[in-house]
This record gives sequence, C-alpha cells and structure tokens, in this order.
Amino acid sequence: MTTNNLKIRFVLYKSRRTISGNAPIHCRVTYNKKRKSFATGLFTSQKDWNSKNQQSEKDDIVNQKLELIKRKLEEIELYLKIKNQDFNVDSILAMFLNKPIEEKGKTVISFYNEFLKRQEDLIGKDIKQITWNKYNYIYSHLEEFLKSKSLLNIELKELKLNFLSDFEYFLKSEKNNKQITVNKTLQRFRKVIKQAQIEGFLDKDPFLGYKVKKVNKQIVYLKQSELKKLEEHKFSSNRLGKVRDCFVLCCYTGLAYNEMSRLESKHIQTNSDVKWIIIDRTKTEKTLEIPLLKKAEDLISKYTFDEVLELPIVSNQRFNSYLKEIAEILGVEKNLTHHVARKTFATTVLLENNIPIEIVSHVLGHSNVKVTQDHYGKILSSSVAKAFKKLNKGL
Repeated sequence: MTTNNLKIRFVLYKSRRTISGNAPIHCRVTYNKKRKSFATGLFTSQKDWNSKNQQSEKDDIVNQKLELIKRKLEEIELYLKIKNQDFNVDSILAMFLNKPIEEKGKTVISFYNEFLKRQEDLIGKDIKQITWNKYNYIYSHLEEFLKSKSLLNIELKELKLNFLSDFEYFLKSEKNNKQITVNKTLQRFRKVIKQAQIEGFLDKDPFLGYKVKKVNKQIVYLKQSELKKLEEHKFSSNRLGKVRDCFVLCCYTGLAYNEMSRLESKHIQTNSDVKWIIIDRTKTEKTLEIPLLKKAEDLISKYTFDEVLELPIVSNQRFNSYLKEIAEILGVEKNLTHHVARKTFATTVLLENNIPIEIVSHVLGHSNVKVTQDHYGKILSSSVAKAFKKLNKGL
C-alpha cells in the first residue's frame, strides 16, 4: 500500500480487545521515514484478521472502510504534492482528521544561518572577526553532519539529548577532532541553541543534562634547568638566536604571540620606579600590566635602537617551526611552541617562586582566578607541597 514515499499499514491492536473479543484497527502512516498512527474507529475479531493482507477475512464492510481511508490518505498526499507544498506526515494526518496544519517549525540549520548573519553585522561592535569565524567553521561541520544523517530539515523542536552525542561522535570520527576541540565546538553550538530558546523557538534547553567530557591536558613548560640551557646556548644560526631571544622574553613576561608581535617602545612604561609592559590583550580585551623582570628588561634593551624597540618578529607558524629546530639542537623532548613560553612564565618563573595565584592570574590577563586555577592547579599543588615540606623542617 504505497504511493511514492507514503506507506499505509493497518494494524490490529490485540491487547485492547473489547468484551465481545473484537480488537481495534489502527492506521499506521509513514512518510519520508517518519511515522504516525491513529485509530480508525473500526473493530474486528483476532481470528478473522489477516495481518499479511491487512484486512478482515469475513467483514467486507470493514474492508471497504479501510480501503476508503487508504484512498483518502493517498489523495491528500497527491494534493499536497500538486500544490507544491513542503509537508510531512503530520500535515497529511492533520488534513485527514480535518485539523489545522501546524506551521512548520524553524530548522536547526536555518536558525544557525540566521544567527550567523546577525552576528556578522556585529563584527567590530560586539564581537571580533575571529569569534565569528569560529561559529562559521562550526556551521560547516554541522551542515556536513546533518547531511550525513539525512537531517538537513530537522526542526529545533525535534532536538533531543542524543543529537549532541551523535554530533560529538561525528566530530571525532570524521573530523579527527580531539576532545578539547569537540568541547569548544559543542559549547558554541549550545550557545546558538540557547539563543533559539531565548527567541521562543524552544520551550526548554533540549540538551539539559548533557555532560561535557573532562580533558586532563598536560601543561607543557620548560623547567628551570631547560630554560637556563636555552638562555646560555650559543646558536651558530643568527635566525635561531633571534627566535630564542623572543621566546625567552616571553618566558619572563608571559606575552602571547599576538602581544609580542605588537610590542613597541610605547608599551614600556615606568611607574613607582618599576618598568612595566602595559598593553591590551587582543583575546580578552583586558589591559596587561606586567612588571619587567631584569632578564626581560635586558632583552628589550638588546633590541632597542635609538629608543625604538624592534623585536625580530617572524610569523607565528615560522616561529613555531624554528622552535622545533631549537628543541632538537638542545635535546629538549617537548613540543616547543610559542605558547610554551607563556606556560613557563606562569609555572617556572612565577608559581614555583611562590608568587600568589591572584598575581599570576592578573599578569596573565585571565578573565578570573578560576581560569588560572583550572590551568595550573597541579602546578599550584606541587608548590604547596614544597612549601609545607619546608615548613615541616622548620617546625
């Protein structure tokens, strides 16, 4: 009993027999792999019902009525196709039961697309280009995922908890994303869905209760001995020597690549007889205030000519490539990147020298102390242990 994508099947509900022994006949309608059923109002005995032919073997009147139901459903499907309407199984049943057709809900992909367009208008006002790029990148992954599952037309109201699990699996298996990247992707996607809830397209968060998998990321930083070895090494290559100097400068200032590449003489200021680096951090838009340690000050002096600071800056990609060469020359078995300098500043230079976590958080430009604690909790525990060992000896 099929018309194109429409499937109609009559089913006898044996478990709901009446006192007379007859059971109700339900009609099961499937369209585009989505199924709904309704009671036909017709009954027949179990022994008379032929489930293969979906009809009664004795009651012709019941069979005629079932045929009429089937024809009417097929006519409705044909009518909607002729009208060139976008419809689903709910639309077919609504017309059959003389109910108003519910308005088609907003699809996930269409709402996300609208979200992107609105956010694009706010670039440079409320958000940065880089932030919009990240949401746009997730959109491309989401679209690919929905296509692979034949879910491009899935509506917001159809979202359930398992959607995130399936999307997470796709990101890992098809996109080879690590858990930390997956977590960021799902976090941003959920912000879009939260916006849909705010705008009234959803009654509640469909992903309430979803738990993000924790990532215990190993912090890579240089120990004191490794940092000293790096500082003292005489490189035959002038190119590597300059990259080493910039890296070491960041080991004593905590500057990220973006801030290092923008650093100028105007950012070096003296206050209360202390020299400071005062520069806005692009990522958080916070102003960094970093007291200059002697080793950092010496490196800045080395590259200051006629009172103009001229650090030998190369691209971030090239910088990290040169650091790999440096690690190999020094025999440092760590994946050296520019960000390792920032980690070294926080751990080896500050925390392991008993600088309070609040001060570390401030000079790193973190949004709050919890961010610093989450990143450097293990290192902080190590410092606490050392302090208590020292205390124990004194006692």
